[in-house]
Amino acid sequence: LQAFIAPISGQLTDRFNPKIPLLIGVVILGISMYLFSFLSLQTTHDQIMLPLYLRGLGMGLVFTPISTIALYDIPKPQLAQASGLFNTIRQVGGSFGIAALGTLLTQRVKFHTQIYGEQLNQTSPLFHNITDHLKEFAMHSVGSNNIEAFSQAKMLLLKNLTGQAFVQGISNDFYVGAVLTFVLLVPMLLL
Repeated sequence: LQAFIAPISGQLTDRFNPKIPLLIGVVILGISMYLFSFLSLQTTHDQIMLPLYLRGLGMGLVFTPISTIALYDIPKPQLAQASGLFNTIRQVGGSFGIAALGTLLTQRVKFHTQIYGEQLNQTSPLFHNITDHLKEFAMHSVGSNNIEAFSQAKMLLLKNLTGQAFVQGISNDFYVGAVLTFVLLVPMLLL
């Protein structure tokens, strides 16, 4: 989608103020990140596709105008150097963003794993009910004996817990990304 929108964004940038497609693209990008902040293990394919389409639309609207704004006042003899510098800064900035969000993801996954792990009370009737059902599932589907099935049931429960903690960490990253995107609208208005 981004590849189809970028040329249209270029035409809009040429005809109008480049801030217009840039701001529209950033808002759409922020909305897509906000929608991604509601991911869970039960998220369906259809629930993932709308934010992906919005992200492609937003990214397509952002890159051409931002390049135009960054290079607009550069004299022609220095344009090649400025373009190279702009692309380098964009790549380095992207790398820092990935590193920061990767660190945040790691911390949030640890946090959610700890919180979810604290909620597992091995003496509660609910825990025993779930592990009993998972144990029966393991015994019937894999042919495990009672002891192996109980161990496999606990592993399935732990796998679900860590999977949900990971997805929740990703959702937190998207939420932070959405907030930062909307906060960065303010300096973009001042361009």
